[in-house]
Amino acid sequence: MKKFFLTFIGIIIFIGIINSCQKKEEPAAPPNVQKTVYAILTAEANLKLTQTAVANLWTPTITLTPTITNTPTQITFIKISGGGLHSLAISSDGNLWAAGYNEYGQLGLGDKTDRLYWTKTSQSNIIYISSGFWHSFAIKNNGNLLVTGRNNSGQLGLGYISSYRSSWGQTTISNVSAVASNFDHSLALKNDGTLWVTGNNNYGQLGLGNNNNTTIWTQVMSLSDIIAIAVGPDYSLALKNDGTLWVTGRNNLGQLGLGDTTDRTSWEQVTSIANIIAIAAGGSHSLAITNNGDLFVTGFNNFGQLGLNNNNQVLVWTKVTTLSNIVAIAAGNYHSLALKNDGTLYVAGYNYNGQLGLGDTNDKLSWTSSLSNVSAIAAGFWHSLAIRNDGTLWVTGMNNNGALGLGDTNEVLSWTQFIEP
Repeated sequence: MKKFFLTFIGIIIFIGIINSCQKKEEPAAPPNVQKTVYAILTAEANLKLTQTAVANLWTPTITLTPTITNTPTQITFIKISGGGLHSLAISSDGNLWAAGYNEYGQLGLGDKTDRLYWTKTSQSNIIYISSGFWHSFAIKNNGNLLVTGRNNSGQLGLGYISSYRSSWGQTTISNVSAVASNFDHSLALKNDGTLWVTGNNNYGQLGLGNNNNTTIWTQVMSLSDIIAIAVGPDYSLALKNDGTLWVTGRNNLGQLGLGDTTDRTSWEQVTSIANIIAIAAGGSHSLAITNNGDLFVTGFNNFGQLGLNNNNQVLVWTKVTTLSNIVAIAAGNYHSLALKNDGTLYVAGYNYNGQLGLGDTNDKLSWTSSLSNVSAIAAGFWHSLAIRNDGTLWVTGMNNNGALGLGDTNEVLSWTQFIEP
């Protein structure tokens, strides 16, 4: 192209010289020179026409048809809780999700309709959840406590008794860091380590030194510096910051681990174990982890839920010698879950509904490996939940009212991932 450009410039200069010569009335250029100039100009013009034609000839016509792929973003979860026949979960963005039985408004969705799929509620900025049998609690990041569901014994702490409430409401208690609930009594832990209780107290499960029920959150003056709480049917556990365990309430099956079957109406320290870092309460059995990762158990054991390779009742806290390096525990009605520091989930006990996630309905008297890469666990009365390291939610067990959130009411015998529809 450069060569043609220089040729063209040369032609212009040549013509300029000719014109200059003509102005001086010099002799005209010989005919052969004029023919040469004309021939060069014609060649240049033909060349440009040829280039244009070639360009037009090889200019492709491209039609782009975009392919749109809808790839849904999978919800990731950080906390889970199992109730009687319903479940709660917190997603990584702080939203509260609910599934299952809703006859008493325990899902907080403003109605009494069961939800077969995990459904996002109107609540956000949630940091803690607890599912009772027919009621639910959620703590917001400002420490406010939200409640919904059945309130027949004052277990919501609203200052009155009612059949139920179907939407989330705020209680008068504030600065709450943890809450625990079961049938019809509830415990709340405040940021300052004080313990507050409400609801049914027939067996002394509130630890107030009497059997009087209460409908308002009442401080337990005999305890302080509490860091963790757990609630079973009619009994309660509390862990102090010095690693000591305190218990109260029903003890007919040794669930308090005090060496007898006598109920307690006031909080009493367990002296058989120390250096405890986590606690869990089941139907009538209890679990605890010590600071070296050892697991201790006590109480009802008819289905092997203590994992001691037998079904003998235990009245005193007993070490599980087959497990170590335990970092989290959960207890259902008659089954138990224990999570090791390598992310392996172990299970024991009642499995009639597949709550152990082993693919069958056989009870297990010994701790059995069930799922890997687990970061959080929870147990409902007859179902189980787990969050894996990637934030996915996995469920197994009874699903009569959709507590597993899988879109149906089919019982599940093996761990199944929840996939958002």
